[in-house]
Amino acid sequence: HGETRSGVGAGYRWHKYVAEAYLRSMGIGGSLLKSFWANVKANIANSSAGLDFIPYVHSDSCLLKMPAFINSPMHLVMHGVATDSMEIVHKHLTKLQKLSTFETFANRYLQEIERFRLGYCRTRRLPKTFWLAEDILGLTRIMPCVYGLAFADNLKLTRSESDHHTKTMRSVLQLLNSLHVMVSTLMSPTKSTDIGAIKKSINIFLSCTHRACHFVYGQGDKMWASKGNFLSLLNLPKQIELYGPVRWYWEGSAEAHIHEIKPHLVENLRKTPSYFVAKLSLIFKRKLVAWLRKTRD
Repeated sequence: HGETRSGVGAGYRWHKYVAEAYLRSMGIGGSLLKSFWANVKANIANSSAGLDFIPYVHSDSCLLKMPAFINSPMHLVMHGVATDSMEIVHKHLTKLQKLSTFETFANRYLQEIERFRLGYCRTRRLPKTFWLAEDILGLTRIMPCVYGLAFADNLKLTRSESDHHTKTMRSVLQLLNSLHVMVSTLMSPTKSTDIGAIKKSINIFLSCTHRACHFVYGQGDKMWASKGNFLSLLNLPKQIELYGPVRWYWEGSAEAHIHEIKPHLVENLRKTPSYFVAKLSLIFKRKLVAWLRKTRD
């Protein structure tokens, strides 16, 4: 609506469904989404009412600017996008009653690679439980090989373009291959700053995701409309221009530490900085008291 009023892209207005899908991908939903629409309608009725419907974290008065929120590869790409892509593929295999067959076949290769103890390609056996980001990265390195061999050995494809199963499997293979290319481009020592190549690989991957979801779920926007990680990929080129390759981002040595913080943030996360200061101070005090009790014992 703001772009229509300001004259940018004049004549184009988002429909409610598209706007809601975008807002959900940004973590805005429920009562906040209803409040947003009420404020937008009021703003349309009175153009001088201001832009009070814009969430504080996106406003110019917010001290924490959006570029400060860096998308890291560990949670955005590995635990987020790669994991959700596997979910799409495994959903289709479940429909075909082939998931257990695939896992048994794939584990033979994953187990052999695991025995080599390669630092750059750590893997675990399926099903995916208690995997770390480096385990998911290891699988994405060999994804076309493992999934391709499994599909060729266990799933017979026909040459008929009208066969729904064949179309679905091809869309799934395109999803896996485009994911592999995108991750390789982002993490490559030579390509990780090539903004043009990164944009192309991200756009192709998102297109393949939409196509695969259309065949698997019957709904192309199943993933990108409900999970912010997919749309957040579009932020990476600009982020890389500002901060450098994502392969050098470090999130600390205690990946599981987030499990200690999440229970304290039980309300909507779109709060003021003072809210987070109070919560993090409380967490620090509790950890300090726990440490004092432990050392006393």
